[in-house]
Amino acid sequence: MNNLAVTFPVDLGNRTYETNLIKLLGPTFSPFRFAYRQSDSVDYGVNYRKHVWDRMRHTIELRRVVAQTTAAGSSVIFQGISPALYAFGTWDPKRTAIFVDWARLLYPSVLGLNLNLGFAWRIHRAALSKCRKFICVTDAIQRCLADEYHVPADRLFRAPAPFDLGQISCPPRATPNSPRVLFIGGDLVRKGGDLLLAAWANRPLSELGLTMITNAELTTCGSVHALKGVRYGTDEHRKAIRECDILVLPTKIDSYPQVVGEAAAAGLVVITTRFALGASDVIVHGKTGFIEDSQDLCIERLKAVVADVRSIDAMKAAAFKHMADHFSPAHIRKRYLDILAL
Repeated sequence: MNNLAVTFPVDLGNRTYETNLIKLLGPTFSPFRFAYRQSDSVDYGVNYRKHVWDRMRHTIELRRVVAQTTAAGSSVIFQGISPALYAFGTWDPKRTAIFVDWARLLYPSVLGLNLNLGFAWRIHRAALSKCRKFICVTDAIQRCLADEYHVPADRLFRAPAPFDLGQISCPPRATPNSPRVLFIGGDLVRKGGDLLLAAWANRPLSELGLTMITNAELTTCGSVHALKGVRYGTDEHRKAIRECDILVLPTKIDSYPQVVGEAAAAGLVVITTRFALGASDVIVHGKTGFIEDSQDLCIERLKAVVADVRSIDAMKAAAFKHMADHFSPAHIRKRYLDILAL
């Protein structure tokens, strides 16, 4: 019996991870899409109430498939903590791994907020204590699992995010005299899209073209162009990225905004905040892009970058090369299979 990859397409980021993980792991893993019925609806915003119901009614099938895989002596990898929790008791800790980019305490721990160690934390900690291997895609989630959930260090393995460069990678275009700026974010306010709209009301940014891919309802004018319901990996998605020169993501907090890697792979300069966890894997500060300490500093950095158009081409070329060198499918696949010992 094949090994099993339990995916969890609960939101746009997870759905992209799902696609990339299935392709990365290859034919030795059979995918099981947990709580998949609402996955198409996330293009227009996440209905969490429906997602909870979807999980509950799909749990019996999940537990049956995981139990069969375990009984056959095969391995299981879960995309996220939640499906591992719903299948708890059916998987063998010695042959199970959890791919993890987020946990309930991640954002509070990063932002220095009070941690609510309630009933959910105790349940999660009990389940996590049984698993032997965690594939952590950021330093932040690795620290969170160690510090807040008390997962032993020898069970935590750092690995690159599974970007699918074949979907989006292309040599950067020559930067025009008026560079075009891109924003991608389903959650407009959390990811800082509202700040960009405010900045575009004034010169010099109002003179530049801005493409915004988001689920939010926008009233746009002038040089701002909004796209809604654009799915990852489609021609429309690739076209929007390849026609831009700079990605700006002034996010308040993100577990791993995959768009930073996708944009860099397409040869865009990326400007984001230090709260885009994992961005330091993708961005070499000052060489391929910029990681700023605040949302406001992202806007100021953008103004400085577009004021020196001649410097953009070199940064775009460096971003494209960095992604090709460090995120090749062969490199990432080897790292994952080494962790899984397959």
